[in-house]
Amino acid sequence: MKTPPNMNHCWSVLMMEELHRLGVTTVCIAPGSRSTPLTWAAAEHEDLETVVHFDERGLAFHALGIAKASGNPVAIVCTSGSAVANLLPAVVEAYMSHVPLILLTADRPFELVDCGANQTIKQPGIFGDYTRHAVNLPTPDVAIAPNVLLSTIDHAASKATGSDAGPVHINCSFREPLAPDADGVNLEKYLEPLGRWVESGEPWTEYSITSLGVTKEYDAVNEAKRAILILGESKGDDDGLGIAMHLSGSREDGRNGIPLVADIGNYGRFRDDLYECLISYADQILLTNDAQLFDDLDIAIHIGGPIVSKRIQEKLRKNPPKKYIRISRSLDTLDPDRIVTDRIVTDRVQHALLYQNVNVDQSWRDKLVTASQKIGSFLAGQFSGDEITEPGVVRAVTQTECNALFLGNSMPIRDADMYGDPGGYVASVYVSRGASGIDGNIATVAGIARETGQAAAVLGDLAVLHDLNSLALLQRANVTLVVINNGGGGIFSMLPIAEHGALAEEFFGTPHSLTFEFAAAQFKLAYHHPGTMTEFREAYESALASGVSSIIEVTTDRAENAAFHKQLQQNLIEFMNNDTE
Repeated sequence: MKTPPNMNHCWSVLMMEELHRLGVTTVCIAPGSRSTPLTWAAAEHEDLETVVHFDERGLAFHALGIAKASGNPVAIVCTSGSAVANLLPAVVEAYMSHVPLILLTADRPFELVDCGANQTIKQPGIFGDYTRHAVNLPTPDVAIAPNVLLSTIDHAASKATGSDAGPVHINCSFREPLAPDADGVNLEKYLEPLGRWVESGEPWTEYSITSLGVTKEYDAVNEAKRAILILGESKGDDDGLGIAMHLSGSREDGRNGIPLVADIGNYGRFRDDLYECLISYADQILLTNDAQLFDDLDIAIHIGGPIVSKRIQEKLRKNPPKKYIRISRSLDTLDPDRIVTDRIVTDRVQHALLYQNVNVDQSWRDKLVTASQKIGSFLAGQFSGDEITEPGVVRAVTQTECNALFLGNSMPIRDADMYGDPGGYVASVYVSRGASGIDGNIATVAGIARETGQAAAVLGDLAVLHDLNSLALLQRANVTLVVINNGGGGIFSMLPIAEHGALAEEFFGTPHSLTFEFAAAQFKLAYHHPGTMTEFREAYESALASGVSSIIEVTTDRAENAAFHKQLQQNLIEFMNNDTE
């Protein structure tokens, strides 16, 4: 290892090397003076990729997207002061979504804190309860052995990447010199105790979090005649797939597997091999007379994160199953309605419940599958026209082959959950449903695209305005960004407040007359503004194939969109309830 020029850079080099050994491959950096040692160490490390962005808020969401797509921890470097505060929104989302982020925030030394020094705030504890672990490092000093620093980093990283993954905060105090200039310290002697570490290429302290998984046998599951398997938001590639493949579908021994309800944020929603047991339109079934098929459930098995559908949640709350089994990696309560009877916490979700031999009532199961398939056929007819509608745009996106799709909160994710096509066109779906915010969405999808090679996103206009700075990140990524511009907060047109006149429009609808053509030009992005569904599909497919980032702006009207949703649901109810076949 090359001897660093001074103590600040020595500690920074040790931290970056140890983080690399612990699985960090990308460091996201916001420019700043106090963070110079950390930035320099990351930039000089041969095996670390670096991303530089001028906006700490967008940078943190970008790191969130990279970590979501890669599954690896991502380090974030920023300078002192309000720069640190700008990380909070992404930290909250990472905490709620169990995404591993390692926050390296530079700080003034003790003597410059709480005395009016420039660009100095109280940084320790700034993220409150939204970190898995936080440590306030002292100013680099030869009196503190280097292995103390390494073991401290190891402990923090273990908290970020364990079964209960999430953000950790390492606050780093630095005195001058911040530049890589010599300070007269004999660093070769200081680093002598690290001979074993230098030669091994391994972390100083390795944390091995192992589990044999949880395999439970429930007689009630095997005896259940009405049982459903719910796949919530995916947290990793193995979230429930093994269990879904085992418990659902028809069995060789004649047993009838459990019907599957997969959230739009779960990869299972678009898997062809689960189609025969997938109740893709469970949310819409609950609008019809077939809603009674979800009454009197013996068992509900819920794996992974939460679900988007409010109707499904309300149905389970009002008609709770006799047994509700919740399986996840985290210790989070994950039971907002307090109806869960059994909680299984394991980092080997695949292994839970694998010994069950389910055999649900075939007639009941067939009715559920048939109802979902009828709704699918009905929706195909409803979206056959050429007039642009918000649900039509989202449905068309789910019908187009895409490597990775990010769905923004508010209406895009709800439209996809209600009307998306489960035909298997989309490889992976990503969402930010930890805190379900509209902030940082562009930066997040740019991070996802960095890992997957290409990504698409459907966002509302307010979400794009909220993260406009992050369009700069699309210059270095391959993202097709679909912006549904209805001139305000479209979801509020669906809520009871919409019936309360001008005040509701001003303070909730937040109307605006902004468009995004010139934003695309400013950030040198391709731009399309289709006027029909045919033009939209052509523009979307062309943008995906182009290899460069594009903005596709779709203009809609909020009142018309609300009316379309209402009429679409009424047509569905009439079709399903009057169907005598």
